[in-house]
Amino acid sequence: MTKNHLMNRAGTSIKERAGKIRTLIVDDCVELAAKLRELLDTMPELETVGVAGDGEEALEMTQRLQPELVIMDIQMPVMNGIEAARTMEALCPRPRVVLTSAIYQSESYVHSCLQGVEFIAKARLWKGLPEVIQKMRGENT
Repeated sequence: MTKNHLMNRAGTSIKERAGKIRTLIVDDCVELAAKLRELLDTMPELETVGVAGDGEEALEMTQRLQPELVIMDIQMPVMNGIEAARTMEALCPRPRVVLTSAIYQSESYVHSCLQGVEFIAKARLWKGLPEVIQKMRGENT
């Protein structure tokens, strides 16, 4: 490995991941988190930096890993996604938060609790996530 070809701990070239959106997955359902990670791994503009199982773990990982995007389930043990998203509002830099749920299907519920977060129902996540990514790319140009 040359000096110009630095590698991170995952073995990914820093040069290769330049411009990628650092993403944290938060879901207490291990199977759903794994499926979401599989989906994200097919999106070249994303780099999954971690997976958390509850809101408290998400906060710790967000502070340590500084993701730009957090995709988080609403219903979780220890601390739910809405509480975690409220706490993330005070972080600097503040990540973009996408809340998701299999139970709640309407963004009006999320927006009545929080402003400035996206909501995508789990059934629509595969279609809605590319729209969020495109929106983030547009804000960073």
